[in-house]
Amino acid sequence: HTNADVAPRGVGQAAADAFGLVGQRPLVPSPGDATGAFGLGRVGTLPEPMTLRDFAGRVAAALPHTERGVLVAGDPDAPVSRVAVLPGSGDSLFDEVRASGADVYVTSDLRHHPALDARERARYEASLTGVDGHAPAAARPMLVDTPHSAIESLWLRYAIQDVPDQVERLTGFRPRTTLVDLVTDPWTFAVR
Repeated sequence: HTNADVAPRGVGQAAADAFGLVGQRPLVPSPGDATGAFGLGRVGTLPEPMTLRDFAGRVAAALPHTERGVLVAGDPDAPVSRVAVLPGSGDSLFDEVRASGADVYVTSDLRHHPALDARERARYEASLTGVDGHAPAAARPMLVDTPHSAIESLWLRYAIQDVPDQVERLTGFRPRTTLVDLVTDPWTFAVR
C-alpha cells in the first residue's frame, strides 16, 4: 500500500474521512506536487469541536475491532478541533504535527520514548502560555495510538472501488474484486 500512503483517496484520506475531518490537506506534502493533494497523512478539522474522550470514541468506532484497542494520551475533557492523521507508524513526524497546529495526532505504533518526549514537550510548551496570570493551555498535540492494521484497513473501502475503476479506464477490462475483512492484527488477546 506504499503508493496509497501519499495518494488522494489513499490511506491518510480514508482515515481522515472516517473520523469526519473536513478541509483536509496533506500533513507532509509531496515535493513538486503543484495540486497540494499528494502527501503523507492528513490534517483537517472537525465540523464541531468535541472532547478528546469523544473524539477517541469516534476513532475507536470507525476502526475494525482488535484486542489491543485504541490508546489515548491527554486530558479526556480537552477540546479537539484540529486533527493530524498518519495511518501506520508515525512517531517520526512529531515536528510536522506540532507545526500543523493539531490538537490531537492519530497514528500507530507509537514507541514509549518518542511518545513520552512529545507529551513532555507539549506540557512544557503549554505551561509557557500560562504566564502573566493566564491559565495554561492544554498540552498539544494529544495522542491517539491506533492498531496499525486497523487504521490502514480503512483505505480498503476506497481501494475496492478505485483500483478496478483505474484498471478499467486504462485497459477496458474491469477486474472482479472481493473485499476480504480478515483481521491481520498480530495480537490475539490483552490482559488488563
